[in-house]
Amino acid sequence: MEEKNCDVLIIGGGPAGAAAAIVLARAGIRATICERERFPRFHVGESLLPLQGPVLERLGLAEHIDSACFTPKYGAFFRSNDGSCWSDVDFERFLPAPFTYAYQVERSRFDELLLRHAERCGADVLEEHAVVEAQLAEERCRVRVRSSGGRDLEIASRWVIDASGQGSYLARRLGLRETATDLKKVAHFAHFRGGQRYEGKFAGHITLVLGDGCWFWHIPLSSELASVGCVVDRDAWQSSKLDAADFLAAKIAASPWLAGWLSGTERVTEVHTLANFSYTSKQFAGPGWTLVGDAATFLDPVFSTGVLLALRSGEAAAQVLADRIRRGLPLTEASFRGYQRKLRNWSGGYFSLIRAFYQPQFPAILFSPVDFFRRPVTHFLAGRLELAWHQRLVVWLFHWIIRLNKTYRVVADPRSPEAAIPHG
Repeated sequence: MEEKNCDVLIIGGGPAGAAAAIVLARAGIRATICERERFPRFHVGESLLPLQGPVLERLGLAEHIDSACFTPKYGAFFRSNDGSCWSDVDFERFLPAPFTYAYQVERSRFDELLLRHAERCGADVLEEHAVVEAQLAEERCRVRVRSSGGRDLEIASRWVIDASGQGSYLARRLGLRETATDLKKVAHFAHFRGGQRYEGKFAGHITLVLGDGCWFWHIPLSSELASVGCVVDRDAWQSSKLDAADFLAAKIAASPWLAGWLSGTERVTEVHTLANFSYTSKQFAGPGWTLVGDAATFLDPVFSTGVLLALRSGEAAAQVLADRIRRGLPLTEASFRGYQRKLRNWSGGYFSLIRAFYQPQFPAILFSPVDFFRRPVTHFLAGRLELAWHQRLVVWLFHWIIRLNKTYRVVADPRSPEAAIPHG
């Protein structure tokens, strides 16, 4: 069996793995990515967040992204099922320049752009190589991978970063995954051609529609192409006895606003299904390994956090390794205590807001005309992972008002009785 050596082996070439490889390669550290697929490949998670801008700049990617002709995104609309109530989250009103916009991206193009940049920076990229066995220890890791042609390769490294996405190669095998049992959702989604669009700066807004027992996303990828998805309780889908395509079509037809918005469209991809079971891991690092991105934790997609957490966690984990290797220090599990605390804090705020989103009282706050109620949502929709004390206070008050509204209805729901239906 052929053998190979590197300093850090990265399992997975998505945004988390690419970010880690870029940091390591630019520091002169030998990084190898093993990716089981051949890029470009289809992937969901097309809506980026404004505060991804700084990390893209640090990784040397900002100019590449800006020149890729992706659709600019200046905010988000929330809409009731019948469209009579709506709320506009405008990044320019709440965020400092220059990070007042993001992009809607086709992930096949975006992810390949990141992976090729990692390659240009000096990372070794092995596509169509799947991990079949891993022996892990501090400074002594051996991983066996198999190519699509059936050839085995053993890679020796000082450390392993698991960026394998929801496959969570290491977390599953080590029994580390902890599923949020109250957030067992499933998403059905596809790309559609045609339909209506907002005008001007709103043309790139993502729209989130609160439907009947579900919520929808509509992401304009271009003037002609849009990503449309429906997120629903897994049990509700299974009890319907419908396949993914028929279920998505039925849900869209039952949403007056979205059905009208998509009138005349043509579905141009198959309907994909993703189990949106939010989860975290008991620990994000151990002897010889670190988890990043979806391999570490996955959040319900309502606030579009996937790429943000992937880039930030991949960058942060790689910075720990790069710093210690440059200084000649041993690589240990203890080195990642700060990283683990940081990632736990980053994801914790979003978990709290996601749970609030599925509360029946959330729409009354969301559709309120009072700007104060939109500020916490804007912070998270923008990708603000670190909050100042006054921002944390606003978020705390937001959650407190939602709890208060359960009993006292201090904020009235402006939707009509027909539209005021539970969405989750």
